[in-house]
Parts: sequence; C-alpha cells; structure tokens
Amino acid sequence: MRLLVYGTGVMGSFLTHTLLKAGHEVTMIASGSKRETLQRQGLIIEHRLQHKETAD
Repeated sequence: MRLLVYGTGVMGSFLTHTLLKAGHEVTMIASGSKRETLQRQGLIIEHRLQHKETAD
C-alpha cells in the first residue's frame, strides 16, 4: 500500500518506520532543516530504551 505521512516529528517518524517495517511504500512530507537531513541521511530512529538506532 502506498501511504503519505505529513510531518516528521516523533509520531510521524515512528509511524513511517512502523509502516516501512510492515512492507508499505511511504512518502514523508518535511520542510526546513529536517527535510535536508532526511534527504542526506534518511530516516534514523533512536530507540532510547533498547539503546539502538534504526535507519530507513
């Protein structure tokens, strides 16, 4: 399924990560410095309780 996530805050990033893990095709809408970071590094989620990072 193709999905659009508007916003790249905590919830938007986590939702995108979860949807990607489930096999969906996700497009994020971002602006400003967050957009530049996503284009350069991709989506990086820091799982503080598990002490790990995932990159999408």
